[in-house]
Amino acid sequence: MISILTCGYKPENKKKLEGSIIHTIDTNFEFIYHDNRNNPIGICQAYNQLAKQAKGDYLCFVHEDVEFLNQGWGQLLIENFNKCDILGVAGGKYKSSTPSGWSISGYNCVSMHQYYPDKPTELLFEEEFPNEMLEEVVCLDGVLLATKKSVFEQVQFDEITFKGFHGYDYDFCLHARQKFKICVAKNISILHYSEGRNDNDWLLAQLMIHKKWKKNLPAFIHTKKDIDKSKIDFLAYKQCIYKMYKYKFFLPEILIKFFKIKHLYYGWLYFFNRNRFNQIP
Repeated sequence: MISILTCGYKPENKKKLEGSIIHTIDTNFEFIYHDNRNNPIGICQAYNQLAKQAKGDYLCFVHEDVEFLNQGWGQLLIENFNKCDILGVAGGKYKSSTPSGWSISGYNCVSMHQYYPDKPTELLFEEEFPNEMLEEVVCLDGVLLATKKSVFEQVQFDEITFKGFHGYDYDFCLHARQKFKICVAKNISILHYSEGRNDNDWLLAQLMIHKKWKKNLPAFIHTKKDIDKSKIDFLAYKQCIYKMYKYKFFLPEILIKFFKIKHLYYGWLYFFNRNRFNQIP
């Protein structure tokens, strides 16, 4: 049986999610929902509590703003676990030593439909994803994160360090990958109604991740023999600088502690010579 575990606060989202599960899963399941309006807690604590209630052999942690699209995905999920221990629908093959998201151009594995309020829904199907149904990654996006219950008994979410709603997914994966195989699945199709929210709390969570896993980063999976780590770290750095600028949240610790002197120059370019910054590959 699959236990589908969700922490949310919008009844309309819960109803829509549960309806899509009922009409598409085609296998035994239970749906356990934590209403965060009545008892607001962080997502790590909520997920750990929900997992304790779960009766299934497989745990599927999923955001409430999701709709399952393909018929019979429940059996496909179970079959996928013959080849991996943890899976999702979006993730990356490289987690840099720079505080940043999982998405680094050229190292992404994504297979989901993304809703946009001001343009058509888009099938995201990115870069490093060959014809196999599963592709191994380092980190998953928490929009959907499924695992065997036997795995979760050994690796839980870190509710001590991560008390909010960011960083929990990367942290879980960086912990689990030391022993277990993590994959993105191409045969499970979802529609994600939210574009996600990267804000000040998101940036602080990235900082906490990199403090906790400093000795394990960069972490990567790649089939190529040669990999330009400094270039990838710079791409991650560009992402981080952009987000600090976008959210007007300047973290000197990120600029000074985590990066080489040349990166300070890149930061200066971003704020004072944007054209030159954008030309850097």
